[in-house]
Amino acid sequence: LTSQTLVLVSLMLTGLSPIAAHSFRHLVHDLKKLPAQIQAFSISDAACFCCTHDHRMPGSGDPLPCDREIVYETLEHWFPANDLNAEHSNPFDAEAQKLSIFDAQVRQLFGE
Repeated sequence: LTSQTLVLVSLMLTGLSPIAAHSFRHLVHDLKKLPAQIQAFSISDAACFCCTHDHRMPGSGDPLPCDREIVYETLEHWFPANDLNAEHSNPFDAEAQKLSIFDAQVRQLFGE
């Protein structure tokens, strides 16, 4: 490498250092909040783009499928009704139990 190249690289790195430091501070701040966010995780509280826009694409008004329904249908496949506690004959209780199981698994998997 030539001395001009080294000087140019040094200047570039020096100029980018404040940007990198700022980004790193934000990353550390976000990582500090992560354990509390995981422990408070609830799929029921998750916001869906479609629901917040009345299931219409902003600008065009085209209909949007419901993300929440798709996720809940997927959970139905993951946690079939016959795997659940028999005491929950009410479908709403069964769905709540599935969501609770999923929440617990997310907290356990990512909270460690």
